[in-house]
Amino acid sequence: MSIIRKNIIANFIGYGWAGGMNLLFVPLYLHFLGVEAYGLIGIFALLQSMVSLLDFGLSATVNRELAQLSAAEDGERDMGDLLSTLEIVYWMVAVCIGALLALIAPLITRYWIHPVSISPSNVTRALMLMGGSMALQWPVSFYSGAMMGLQKQVRLNVINIGISTLRTGGTVLALWWIAPTVQVFFTWQIVVSAIHSLWISRSLWSCIPTVAQPKGLRFHVRVFSRIWRFAIGMSAISLTVVILTQEDKFILSKWLSLESFGYYMLASTIAVALNSVILPVTIAIYPKLNQFVASGNEKELRSFYHQSCQTMAVLIMPIAFTIVFFSWDMIVLWLGDTTIADRVCQVASVMVLGTALNGMFTLPYNLQLAHGWTRLCLSMNVIFIILLCPLLILLASWKGPLGGAIVWLALNAGYIAVGIPLMHRKLLSNEMKSWYISDFLIPTSVAAAVNGFGKFLLPKGGPWLIQGGYILVVFVVGMGLTALSTPFFLEKAKRLAGLER
Repeated sequence: MSIIRKNIIANFIGYGWAGGMNLLFVPLYLHFLGVEAYGLIGIFALLQSMVSLLDFGLSATVNRELAQLSAAEDGERDMGDLLSTLEIVYWMVAVCIGALLALIAPLITRYWIHPVSISPSNVTRALMLMGGSMALQWPVSFYSGAMMGLQKQVRLNVINIGISTLRTGGTVLALWWIAPTVQVFFTWQIVVSAIHSLWISRSLWSCIPTVAQPKGLRFHVRVFSRIWRFAIGMSAISLTVVILTQEDKFILSKWLSLESFGYYMLASTIAVALNSVILPVTIAIYPKLNQFVASGNEKELRSFYHQSCQTMAVLIMPIAFTIVFFSWDMIVLWLGDTTIADRVCQVASVMVLGTALNGMFTLPYNLQLAHGWTRLCLSMNVIFIILLCPLLILLASWKGPLGGAIVWLALNAGYIAVGIPLMHRKLLSNEMKSWYISDFLIPTSVAAAVNGFGKFLLPKGGPWLIQGGYILVVFVVGMGLTALSTPFFLEKAKRLAGLER
């Protein structure tokens, strides 16, 4: 089995497990804490995204650098120097994150959040605990990026499965045995974050050859002379990405009650679950793209690029359109509450479609990064911020949560409509038509048509098991037909059937 296939399978298991655990335990979080406290958990996720700006593009940089150094004959020593230097930087930033959030927690409580049943003092204490958890969790992005670049993704996913199980299962046990409060919730996050950082750090250094491991942590200024250009470009992109992906939550968390924001975060949780499919493919393919670019083999790069994009379409579009057309039914099956389904289903459908489009742009975006080209995506993000921020404020004030979802969909439609043509003018020229038709439009149309027809034939009422089984059948048929609509999977199917050699 090739290392890419092995990594994709490992990533699917790891991210699928983590995403499944999160979805499985959301009803229990709601049971123990209520919707308003779940809105506070949404604030936690928003703050994590905001402090991700302090990454300065270094996690993506270390991924790219290690992928290229691993293909070089004399890259081992540089690996150790790179990791040692950036590890020091990350832990210094982690300390700053914890201290800063502890200081500003009272201000956030007073001027931003609008709790009703949770007291302001409890909200402030919860925010301080969030700061401790985020500080301990912060270096994990660096360690994960390094292990991805080294293509040690099987080992990384073993860690992720263990931590996600400990985080979700342990949280529920803590809420049950100790007390159903947000303080207990976030205290457990601190414990798990500490375990996560220690475990993944030891695992990463065990992957580095002994000759490359420095004796103690050392800071090497020369490391930055090699990586600073790409890191600055990634840092600027990260800034714009956080603004574009989190501005809806920032604005809505300010304007909506904590309970209404909790409903919006439930819809966001459903959309984010699609990343359990997107990220495994992206993470496995990115190091290989770097190696093809470093070797200069454009013919194999073209073939690999289209195969990867078609794989992404086959994996995410059937899931996305199943959720889009059956969102109300699936939420009722998930949470058993028609009131929540009424409040969440429309917003979730729009957000899922936007996330699916975002997933289709990830591999073209990674191709740009493999070439060290950050200017295009950064320019697009700046333009989209200028155009979409006023639109978000207008639609959020008019449509509330649905307005935020519409802007998310418009943003990602813009990437597909504008970003793909601009990218293919410079990289893999003459491949744009093939991407739009074979990699995107045909599989997307087939997935939409199958699920739309399935929704039309959906039997009304009946036991939940019958409803769930019917939706599952529609999804399986949609995925099968979507796969057969792509050249890559059609050729594989013909070979399996003995029609071609």
